[in-house]
Amino acid sequence: MQPWMWRFKSVRLKGCCHTAGQGPNGGAKITEKGDSTPAGRRKRPIGYIRREMLERFRKYLQQEGLHRGGRVVLAVSGGLDSVVMAHLFRQAELPFLIGHCNFQLRGAESDEDERFVENLAEELGVPFFCGRFDTEGFARARGLSIQAAARELRYTYLEELRQMQGCESIATAHHLTDAIETLLLNLVRGTGLRGLRSIRPRRDHIIRPLLFATREELEAHAQARGLRWREDASNRSEKYRRNYIRLEVLPRLRHLNPALERSCEHTLQILRETERLTDWAVQRWLAEHLSRREGEHRLPLKALQHSPAPRMLLFEWLRPFGFNRSQVGQILQSLEERTGRLFLAPRGRLLFDRQELILSPHPPEAAGTLTIEEGTREVALPEGRLLIQPLGMGGRHQKLQDFFSNRKLSRLDKEKVWILESNGEICWVVGLRIDERFKITPQTTRCLRIEWQPFSESDPTKNWP
Repeated sequence: MQPWMWRFKSVRLKGCCHTAGQGPNGGAKITEKGDSTPAGRRKRPIGYIRREMLERFRKYLQQEGLHRGGRVVLAVSGGLDSVVMAHLFRQAELPFLIGHCNFQLRGAESDEDERFVENLAEELGVPFFCGRFDTEGFARARGLSIQAAARELRYTYLEELRQMQGCESIATAHHLTDAIETLLLNLVRGTGLRGLRSIRPRRDHIIRPLLFATREELEAHAQARGLRWREDASNRSEKYRRNYIRLEVLPRLRHLNPALERSCEHTLQILRETERLTDWAVQRWLAEHLSRREGEHRLPLKALQHSPAPRMLLFEWLRPFGFNRSQVGQILQSLEERTGRLFLAPRGRLLFDRQELILSPHPPEAAGTLTIEEGTREVALPEGRLLIQPLGMGGRHQKLQDFFSNRKLSRLDKEKVWILESNGEICWVVGLRIDERFKITPQTTRCLRIEWQPFSESDPTKNWP
């Protein structure tokens, strides 16, 4: 087992031994926050804060369809957000277990976080699972940043835990302030509609049940309930871009608009609805104009050029195959110049061919030459490529390339043509033409019957998006 692989740690429950608001510290350092209510804002009664948060939590789960009755894996780091999430799940009487990731990046503090979350799980009376990782080793082996490595390890571990425990989803404690930070970061980097809508309430098996609340509101709720949580000092460092947005940019924006979070929440809702509408329109357009033939996707150029948004439609079509926005721009430029270039991406390749765009999988590598011994047998031919005397040309030779061009075969079509040859002479361009030298004549005494049957189950596009 590689040093960065995780180890599962589960805790046998001893029952609920602490009441809400009396969370044990398990020897770990606990940060208890003071009053965070901004000056000039009236404090609401503690009982109201408690009830309001729980009601909003239940309403948001129902509104977004985030809980369907099954058990949920809660990703709990021990920080404010995830601690509040765990208590809200307990208050709402929803079935869950707790999963914690110890990335072993902060020495003893990482172990203290683990003990704190373990005690929290015991307090709430739910199963606890922990994955420990050599994050630095994993990052070096994969050539990733520490943050990217931790993210990959975290979500892979939580998904395995979800499957092992038969849970319906994984809940992370992203809140509205996180969503606004992500929106601003994406704007700075440059983004499309997907980046503008920021963090989604659901992505596959991952749900974000706290996106309705700001960090300030979660902290007020935690204080009203007497909850305690762990603080990661790196969250206060301006070394990371997200922290700079959080510590420097957002306070200045709140100075311009004290209701910044609610204004952004409204904008994010509009952007998510716009994305859903756009996705629906794109899929309808593609269904109308896109055709699939011989394992390829084909799109007429006229349809694309006369569409209201060629760049968006082309990108949405090609994105699942690994094409990026820069390539889409180059493709559009090639369409105008009629260059006929071939564009490659991780999961496919695109060719401009006369009146259409052809998207196909990467061809399998050629496997060499197959020699057929004397006798009757059935063989599966490997992939391969091969002057031909086409039947009906009076014995005149023709270059194979000219033969293909006269039949207006595209670059991709040529790659799919099989050649049968004997002692260096072409016998048959399979499915297209027999060579004059190998035709059957009245003087023929022996002949070879070859039947060509493509394997439909070997369609290379069957696992495409």
